[in-house]
Amino acid sequence: MKKILLLLLMISMGLSASQWGKENRNKKLSLIHRFIIASFSEAETADSVRVVAYIEIPYRTIQFIKKDNTFLGSYEASLSLSEKKGGQINRKIWKENIIVDSYDQSKSYRRNIKHSIEFIVPKGEFVLKGELVDLDTRKKGIKTKKISFRDTQKTPALLPPVFMLPFPGDWGFKPDLIPTLGQRVRPVEDDIKMMISGFVNPGDYEINVTIIDREGDDTLYNKIIENNEAKYFTNYVSIPASKLTKLKYEFLVILSQNGKKDKEIGRMTLARAGISKTVTDIEFALKQMKYILNSDERRLLKKTNKDNWDELFIQFWKERDPDSSTVNNELMEEYYERVDYAMEHFDSWQEGWRTDMGMIYILFGPPNEIQRYNANYNQIRQVWRYHHISKSFTFLDENGFGDYRLETPFITPGF
Repeated sequence: MKKILLLLLMISMGLSASQWGKENRNKKLSLIHRFIIASFSEAETADSVRVVAYIEIPYRTIQFIKKDNTFLGSYEASLSLSEKKGGQINRKIWKENIIVDSYDQSKSYRRNIKHSIEFIVPKGEFVLKGELVDLDTRKKGIKTKKISFRDTQKTPALLPPVFMLPFPGDWGFKPDLIPTLGQRVRPVEDDIKMMISGFVNPGDYEINVTIIDREGDDTLYNKIIENNEAKYFTNYVSIPASKLTKLKYEFLVILSQNGKKDKEIGRMTLARAGISKTVTDIEFALKQMKYILNSDERRLLKKTNKDNWDELFIQFWKERDPDSSTVNNELMEEYYERVDYAMEHFDSWQEGWRTDMGMIYILFGPPNEIQRYNANYNQIRQVWRYHHISKSFTFLDENGFGDYRLETPFITPGF
């Protein structure tokens, strides 16, 4: 750990925080907001769609309290679907307790609990709403998602393809298949399924599935020709896991009938060694590296196409790996754990990792000593002392609202 702290200190010596003073004001994002809502759709009849909606709650979004030899977290979650210009169709509420054996489990990035609800709706426009309340802290998070099936009123019409992973249980579709958003899919031994569903006229129709290559070398992966009198369909295409060797894939699905076509694109990103389990959004994680990127790296990031940011992210951290003989990049793990801590504890009018306190915490870790005192009636000061590096940082809250700013801009040597 000392080696990791030293490396973070060393890489912080090349960058001034002052250059980032013109940040846009972003919405606060604490851990309670970091749950996920998702919906997956399948043609139910010629005129209706079955929507299976999920709320996924990572353990670390909930406050756990030590109780005897265990840790207890309590929450209330809900999912509802409403017409875009109308009333609520249905709502379901779950009130649950989570008990874990250790503090580390309560802060797990991978452990989560899922709830789902099914809706049968016409081909209209809707709003899915998810709510999460921590019953200990009373913090509340709300997320909404727009869902539209207007484009399926004319045939032939496709619904967005759905990737499914082998996982025991009933998840609303075929047994032992769980739908996924296709982001950071972890390696599996069995085939991945892609569900293709849509609406057609009676008669023959054709489905072509093509793998889109960034270099322009597209490959026809699968062709389905069927006759259908029901005016709707659902097909499953198998994707051998052994053939998924790249980081990102795009599957172009084209439905053809009587000279008319409709198309949808399914995107899938695979989890990959060398990327921290705490990182779920590469673009966001690259932005959070702003405190440690040097000027050459910032220029490279600016001119690199976003499609190649995954590889660039891996390259940046590979150059900072303190021990290439290990599977995990310990420096990356430590850095993004600090980012998460800053997100939870230092948010004000902007996200916690963007604040002065968040920046210092990310670069130097927790201080050895914190002193707090009132400068005058309104102003509050905090002094963070780091004994092992002989540094201290003074933060001033001028209005008493918790918006602490560095009293002296952090200008590092060599900048």
